[in-house]
Amino acid sequence: MNYLTGEIPSSLYNLSSLETLGLYDNQLEGTIPSDIGNALPNLQILLMHDNRLEGRIPASLSNASELNDLELSLNAFHGMIPPSFGALQSLSWLELHGNQLEARKPSDWSFITALANCSNLQVLDLANNLLQGMMPKSIVNLSTSLNTLALGYNQLSGIIPTEIEKFINLTYLDMGVNDFRGTIPAEISHLWQLQYLDLSNNMLSGEIPPTLGNLT
Repeated sequence: MNYLTGEIPSSLYNLSSLETLGLYDNQLEGTIPSDIGNALPNLQILLMHDNRLEGRIPASLSNASELNDLELSLNAFHGMIPPSFGALQSLSWLELHGNQLEARKPSDWSFITALANCSNLQVLDLANNLLQGMMPKSIVNLSTSLNTLALGYNQLSGIIPTEIEKFINLTYLDMGVNDFRGTIPAEISHLWQLQYLDLSNNMLSGEIPPTLGNLT
């Protein structure tokens, strides 16, 4: 942790050979340039979480074709998550929690369908945002390499899909503090590696599946 303040100097984005840029845990302000992916095409790791950055997440990041770790959590980014991220074949870690990112209508969820192309995706953290409505069915098409799926503290509704059982490598599943209804899918008990499960503060009903006790 440092205490760097102000805006990120535009000159940093002239380092076209840069592969890793870590500016996390500071008090940096301003926006990320819309053409960052064109300016830094060799970027593999971008860590800007825990700052005071705002604006939209640039869709051009998809032009940094080797990007595998993108962490922009705990800022004030707004707008939609770019569907163009689906072009990032190497993406394994996408952490965007604690922003003001939106999905209000079905078309806003197109990024989930696109992320199904990211076969190496292991971490998807979208908690603490402004995501609303029913999750698209395409969420079950995400990579089976996924070990972390965090959707808590949004405004998601509908039922928890039984197909969630396909994520056999999940160790962390957070769907708490939403508006999910219906019953807890017994299929969750097929997630043998699960270590953390949060379904609290929803509108779920019925019995707790006894098979959840098999998660040891």
